[in-house]
Amino acid sequence: MMRRLRVALLTLYPLHPERPDSIPGGVWAVGYNLARLLGQFPDLDLHVVHCDARVEEDRTVERDGATVHLLSVRRRPWRLAIQGAVRRMAAFLRELRPDVANAHAAQYAYAAVQAGVPTVYTVHGVVRREFWAFPWRWRWTLVLPIFYDAVAARRARAMVAISPYVVQEYGDRARAPFHRIEVPISPEFFGVGGTGNPRVLFTAGNLNERKDYLTMLRALALVRREVPDVELRIAGTGDPAYRTRLEGFIREEGLEGNVRFLGVLDRAGMVQAYAECGVVLLSSRQETAPGILCEGMAAGRPAVATAVGGVPDMVEEGVTGFVVPPGDPEALAERTVRLLRDEALRQRMGAAARERALERWWPPRVAEQYRALYWEVAKGVRRNRGIEGGA
Repeated sequence: MMRRLRVALLTLYPLHPERPDSIPGGVWAVGYNLARLLGQFPDLDLHVVHCDARVEEDRTVERDGATVHLLSVRRRPWRLAIQGAVRRMAAFLRELRPDVANAHAAQYAYAAVQAGVPTVYTVHGVVRREFWAFPWRWRWTLVLPIFYDAVAARRARAMVAISPYVVQEYGDRARAPFHRIEVPISPEFFGVGGTGNPRVLFTAGNLNERKDYLTMLRALALVRREVPDVELRIAGTGDPAYRTRLEGFIREEGLEGNVRFLGVLDRAGMVQAYAECGVVLLSSRQETAPGILCEGMAAGRPAVATAVGGVPDMVEEGVTGFVVPPGDPEALAERTVRLLRDEALRQRMGAAARERALERWWPPRVAEQYRALYWEVAKGVRRNRGIEGGA
């Protein structure tokens, strides 16, 4: 009889997985996509675990071949809430006794190593760098994640780098070997066709200073001089004070007719947004492997993005898009205008972007790499304990 490997996938996960169109982006989408795929492997006994104060009482559901555990934690101030989630997760893992845990958040990775579970730590954001990309009033929220991240990086059995940038940042701090595994992108984005509207720009993400939307709006004001009917569509929500600053700038520059805030879009809405746009924009001060670029490239859209963190590894200059210095609205505007005016260039870059996305972010390939890594870690643990045999 085939031995099944018990794997705990510790990730941000939608509270209503039966409604896939309500799934947020970022790590939430990665966790959902990965769980759907890993649950189909007959040699894995997959348990997805997520703690959330919005869960009134613990519940367990079977979904796509996986057992999903949504754990409740008390509603508290943020610092106490994250500490409570760590304790809750560690206690649950001691009861579950998985062979391997794969954590996709620093606090979950810390909980796993504290529980004594062989841990694969997938790094989605370099938190010590993100600390400096936020204003002082927000930096305190990253102090505990920085601590959790540092401990987990030292004690994990394996590290997953979704970008070479992660290896660069953690190489001198992590004791475990690195494995390069990309993020899985939903197949729906690969199905977007055409080249979109050459007058529509699209971006998505939390409205905060790390994303630096003010630079994007300054660039838009310059683009409008060359393309008067250009429209920037922004999906996402976030800091109300920052949103107010953006709206104030829009009024000052008379950009009301050129900017649309779309709010939070479900998956179908995101697919539609990519289908309707001609170019994807990113103006962030710090990123690792932003989903807006993965999804946009899968949809066949060229990007103009700031050369920060892992972005230059994703957008090949002059091939799949353009990279520009952060905080430089003139450079962002110049490259954007070039793409809007040259349909042949947009088509060529969009086709190259889709091909690159298929090579890197096609979901079944990513899932198989994770499956192989879980078995590798488990077999290493068994060898260290003097146990022979395996799958």
